Amino acid sequence: MLKKQNTSSIFPPGCPGLFPRDKCTNPTITLKSIGTISCSATITGKVRCDLRPLEGVRVDLTSSFAGITFSNPVPITDKRGEFTTTAIVTRNTPVTPNVRITAEATVVDQRITDSVTARVECLNCPNPIITITPETQLLPLQLPRATCPGTPISGTLTCEGLPVPNAEVTFEVESESGKVIVTPNPTITDNNGKYSATILPFSGALEIVTIVAVATFGGNTARSAPQQYEVICPGCDELDITIDDQVQISCRGTISGRLTCDGVPVATVPVSLSASPVLNIINPNPVTDGNGEFSTLVTVNFDTPLQEAFITAEASYNDQTATVTGTVFADCTRCETPDLTLFTPEGPVGCDGGTITGQFTCNGEPIADAPVYFTVISAGSVSVDPNPAITDSNGLYTAVLQPGLDVNETISIYATSMIGGVEVTSPSSNVLVDCACTNPVIELDDPGPISCRSVITGRLLCEGFPVPNVAVTLSSPLLQFQTPNPITGPNGEFSSVVTVQPITPVQEGVPYTAEATVNGIMATNTNFVRAECLVCDGQSVTLIPPEGTVGCDGASISGRVLCGNTPAKNVAVFFTIDPSVPTQAFVNPNPAITDDNGNYTAFLTPVQGTVGTIQLSAYTSLAGNGISAGPYPVRINCPTPPPVCPCKFNLSTKEDCEDCNEVARIRVTQFGKVTDYSGELAISVTECGLRRQSPCDPKVDNFSFDFKARNGDRFRFTQGRRTSISCRDNFTVATVEGTINGRINNGPIRTYNATITARWNQATNIITWEIFATDNTTTTFQTITPFTAPGESGSFIAGCQ
Repeated sequence: MLKKQNTSSIFPPGCPGLFPRDKCTNPTITLKSIGTISCSATITGKVRCDLRPLEGVRVDLTSSFAGITFSNPVPITDKRGEFTTTAIVTRNTPVTPNVRITAEATVVDQRITDSVTARVECLNCPNPIITITPETQLLPLQLPRATCPGTPISGTLTCEGLPVPNAEVTFEVESESGKVIVTPNPTITDNNGKYSATILPFSGALEIVTIVAVATFGGNTARSAPQQYEVICPGCDELDITIDDQVQISCRGTISGRLTCDGVPVATVPVSLSASPVLNIINPNPVTDGNGEFSTLVTVNFDTPLQEAFITAEASYNDQTATVTGTVFADCTRCETPDLTLFTPEGPVGCDGGTITGQFTCNGEPIADAPVYFTVISAGSVSVDPNPAITDSNGLYTAVLQPGLDVNETISIYATSMIGGVEVTSPSSNVLVDCACTNPVIELDDPGPISCRSVITGRLLCEGFPVPNVAVTLSSPLLQFQTPNPITGPNGEFSSVVTVQPITPVQEGVPYTAEATVNGIMATNTNFVRAECLVCDGQSVTLIPPEGTVGCDGASISGRVLCGNTPAKNVAVFFTIDPSVPTQAFVNPNPAITDDNGNYTAFLTPVQGTVGTIQLSAYTSLAGNGISAGPYPVRINCPTPPPVCPCKFNLSTKEDCEDCNEVARIRVTQFGKVTDYSGELAISVTECGLRRQSPCDPKVDNFSFDFKARNGDRFRFTQGRRTSISCRDNFTVATVEGTINGRINNGPIRTYNATITARWNQATNIITWEIFATDNTTTTFQTITPFTAPGESGSFIAGCQ
């Protein structure tokens, strides 16, 4: 018979004034989570009162399942307030989930209790076996990859060759950064003994991780062979916030938008909204949902005439802040006789589109700055651009009716607008449209350097529209395609896994070509890449960051790439900067190319205005594995200098210029191969001043250019920062030299040195441009002949006082 405990003796001596002896107001009992009980398991728990452990308390243990017994069903707490016993499962017990184990005790006349649930079993299994199987077929010495969205992981649990269902599988993850997990952990096998989970990297994970699957069944523990994964999940480089198009708010409406980082939605982040006084924001701090989207209701007071208003959205994430400002037209006025007309083309509308016009009036007076929306009733794909169109001071609007590819039908179209919170609709009109494909093009994305294995992606377009369900032929003298004839999807996209034979040294300028035929017309495009598939006994990359504090003059960085103990030459090493301070820096060249000894050098140049610590990393791929070094903290001290602007200018090519028809002729050299293009070129240069009337400001510093080639290639250069500017010929010629981020066909970001010269005709507002850019390793981009185009209104070149 158990002896009754003296509750007055269970309390520690206490501490006068803080924890007085013999006083207990909040006793608690907690059971440690168990998970699975396979034949037997240790049950532990703790009894405390007011956060103090209680010694000598009797604990009663019970189970909801009759197949469990306890070696000691009434353990006594020790001086740490802990109790322990062993739960034993009856032999030949099948897997039984949701078994509840309860611990109860009485402390100073209070009954306290806690329960946990467990999965229990005790079947005969002397040698369970568990495996991990990569989801994709791999080449020799190649590791499977896990990327940011998450990568599936699976395997089987067997016993004597038979599947083990309903068993719990846990995962052990060796991650140096601690930024890689497996979820769910644990997971449960299905009826075929198969389990599945997801490898989930967090932002900034660039490493090799080792994963082991563990399962206990029949009282015996099985561990899988360690499986390594190459984890590639770069940090958030570019936070972006957008506001959805909402051109007019008539009495009430909704403002919505989206927050993304490197194109990935960012959830559960509060967004700060502000607007012109005419707009009443119901919820100024909405929170993004799982798709990164946010929204709120907006109202306008009655008797508010139609006017332009602004809306600003701002959000912070991962030490970055993104801001966007948009404009809307707001009103809430009464209109007795509104009238909206619509005039459409008489003849068939081809692929180039047709102009539609109309007028919006109220009581016979024109309504200016009103958005007019268009609705098209079509069996095919027909759109209107812009939609909505905005009325001018005479209430007139203009838009373009654009048929989709291979659409041949008579469509119906009507226009709508709002005034005073009331919708106004025009009469509908019928229009014949006919658009056949005559100029198919293939866009090829740049995969960057290919190390043993990669994915080739691209799109098939015609007249600017995606072309689905067409076979694309991929070919290369070196690369092998797992799917040499992929079929384009609904968005015209296609892809194929590409491999390189093992023991292939680094090859520069390896071509691969994509071809397709649409309506009997051939489309073709060729890309050039760096490729290899070395066989290494381990790979490594080192990075030696600058010592001390880096000033505005910059500093050298260096490192080495090894294949086993052998130098790896001609390997492209890329650099990333994860800024903890605004503005940051450039690395040039980026990528750097290793020499015969596997060494590389580059130069870190801070952008003026950067003061603080940046995180610098180097990464590359070798022998099919991604390897990285860093991030290393680098202290930057490059404050904005006193005003040194010799002049100021704000020049850019005009957007939405229907009658311009300017064609840029561009020459691109890659790996010594020269390709001449023609296409559309957009340029923007803003240095030392936003407006002619504003004072010179050295903080104003940005230039960019974007070239869309007619064959589908795209060259984007953004976030340019000057090293020098100059103006001459009585402020009609301006030149900027500096550093800029460049991307070819959505490939990796590279650092370019760029020079842009603009000749501005003030009388006609025509600008003639010359561009030269080089990444100092493999690629140059330049205008073959000067490119001439109208400038945006407000363009200027001026001196600084």
